Amino acid sequence: MPKKTKKGGGKTEEERLVHQQQRAQAEEEMAKKKEETLTLFLKDKLQKEERNTAVNQLKLSESWRMILCQTRAAELHRDAAVQQQTFERQMDELNIIIQRVAADLQEVERQSAHAQRSHLQQVEQLLAQQDRRLQRLQEQWDDCMQDLKSTLSAERSVQHSSSAASTETLLDSPSEQPDESPPAGWHKERRFKTSLFWRQAASIFCVKSVVQISLKRQWLFVQPVCVFLQEACEFLELQPLMQRLNAAVLQRQILKKHEEDLSRENEQLELLLLHLDDAIDGRRALLTVSQAPTTSIPAAADRRHNVIEAVHAVKHSL
Repeated sequence: MPKKTKKGGGKTEEERLVHQQQRAQAEEEMAKKKEETLTLFLKDKLQKEERNTAVNQLKLSESWRMILCQTRAAELHRDAAVQQQTFERQMDELNIIIQRVAADLQEVERQSAHAQRSHLQQVEQLLAQQDRRLQRLQEQWDDCMQDLKSTLSAERSVQHSSSAASTETLLDSPSEQPDESPPAGWHKERRFKTSLFWRQAASIFCVKSVVQISLKRQWLFVQPVCVFLQEACEFLELQPLMQRLNAAVLQRQILKKHEEDLSRENEQLELLLLHLDDAIDGRRALLTVSQAPTTSIPAAADRRHNVIEAVHAVKHSL
């Protein structure tokens, strides 16, 4: 009877080689499956890490954006407060300047009114003095005319009496000398009366001419004095007042224009501040996006990815 072979020991060399090949193929297939499984696992893990990285990046960007917006808003609020204080201080200074200019203007108006009153008083005094002079001249003229009238009336009465006496004499003696010519004294008397009449007329005309000439001379003398006093009052006293008044009015207009410019600038600042508040607190606010801080170190092959919360990242960044 043939000898019994041991269990597993009766295989030939070829069978062992085949068995080893099959075993090697099985191990190789197993290794490939493990490698494929590991590859799929790593790919899945990489995708998860990429998704987590994107989410963390988005959270960091949002947090960074909010922090920048808050910081910028605080800075803008501080700048607006400083600008408002500066504007209020400038407005106070301008109000003080305007009050001073108004006080100067009132003082100038008071001085102008005082100068005008003094000028009118001087003119009234000159007019009163001229009226007194004219009144005295009129009185002198009336006195002269009265004396002249009394003298002429006396001479006229004398002449009338003499002429009446001569006429009576001539009428009493017409029969004694009817055919004779008039007496020689009659022609002399007639010439004397004629010369007396013309002399009286010439004296009256001379008196009137002298009075008119004196009045005209006095008026020509007083008129340039009045004009000179009026010009002196207008230019010597009112000229500095008018200069100060014009300067005050011009400065007041300049300050009013500057105040209007500052008011317009303040309105623009208030509009910008309101727009900024709406942009920060609104639902559709425009946010400033800045790049999150990253490292420049190249990633290692065996480097592990860690998920970091955005709060910790923001805390360390601040």
